[in-house]
Amino acid sequence: MQKLAKNFILALTIFPVLSHAAESEDSILSFGAFGTLGVIHSDEDKADFSGTSLYFDGVGYSKSLTADVDSLVGGQVTADFNDRLSAVIQLVSKRNPKGDYDPHVEWANIRYEFTPELSVRAGRSVLSTFMASTYRNVGYATPWVRPPIELYELVPITFRDGISVNYSTSLEHIANSLEVTYGGSETELPDGDTLDVDENWGISNTFQIGDLSIHASYQHATPNLDAYDNLINGFRNFGTAGQNIAARYDPNDKILKYVGLGASYDPGLWFLMAEWGRTQTDSILGKKSAAYISGGRRYGRLTPYITLARSRREAYPANSTLDLNTLPAPLAQEAGALNEALLSLQASSAPIQDSISLGLRWEVNHQIAFTAQFDHSNMLKGSQGNLENLQPGFKPGGSLNLISASLSFIFP
Repeated sequence: MQKLAKNFILALTIFPVLSHAAESEDSILSFGAFGTLGVIHSDEDKADFSGTSLYFDGVGYSKSLTADVDSLVGGQVTADFNDRLSAVIQLVSKRNPKGDYDPHVEWANIRYEFTPELSVRAGRSVLSTFMASTYRNVGYATPWVRPPIELYELVPITFRDGISVNYSTSLEHIANSLEVTYGGSETELPDGDTLDVDENWGISNTFQIGDLSIHASYQHATPNLDAYDNLINGFRNFGTAGQNIAARYDPNDKILKYVGLGASYDPGLWFLMAEWGRTQTDSILGKKSAAYISGGRRYGRLTPYITLARSRREAYPANSTLDLNTLPAPLAQEAGALNEALLSLQASSAPIQDSISLGLRWEVNHQIAFTAQFDHSNMLKGSQGNLENLQPGFKPGGSLNLISASLSFIFP
């Protein structure tokens, strides 16, 4: 947390100076910064809410009140070499799986504009999965403390290393942007594991007419996840039945597909937005879907809002564990442990829950906003919801209450 505080101070002192220095007509550089200082409390003391599946501990069991879940700070430098060639690099400091705030490169790419409509970008760029993908780290740009986790955790990866082609057109009050991408990514997970995504290609389209915006996205990827290797290899030691289970649930080198659709209407006085997404793969990661609808009314600088969200997963096939009755006692004990671990992963791989969020945003000025939010989630069918780091005594299928507050800024 001390490192985050230092990064906040650097962002608030250095970037304004650099931005002022770059205001000269000869400068090709422009600078920006953003950040969120957020605190959160959970009423669950037998598990943690971390806000992401990329690390385990957060608020609840580990801490009853923490700033680790939502706090971050970022900086961005853009270089416009000429009318066609530009480059951007964005660094973000937020809590990572190691438990520290070491900055990481979120974006680092170069863009060339062949025509006013057609451009190509190479390097590390945003993964345009959701409506808010481009600014999901910029708390000031969203109405919530955090994007609805039910949907946005379907694809927790935020960037991709590769190439993208964008074709944009506009006519009076109508605009359309089509993007095709190809690349991959490597994401660090807790305990030193990694999530490697190969052959990630996708297509996204954003259509805007007046105050209405519609976003559609399709992603196709081949993940490699070493976190489950020991479990999968353990099943392979149990003959044909175990090998069949391993083949069914092994996530490595299996195609994962995502399809999503969202719409937003914002005439100024109020806003309404909704989004739906679905992932599908034949592995332990399973088939999942999620959606939310959110709306708010602006009263000057105050915006009360409400969000309804839900997440579901399809049932796993029957007979997905080893039959202990066919095994001798020593092997049955080992097989039982494997079965228990597999069932636990099935329960945690996708939450089954309904949530309601009530919040109030206060736009202090055109650069600072304060947001307070209350979340209530019902975990259904014995699900553990979006909770991690389960402790003895935790009861799946219960409810969760979160109280959050955040102060966000952007510069310039």
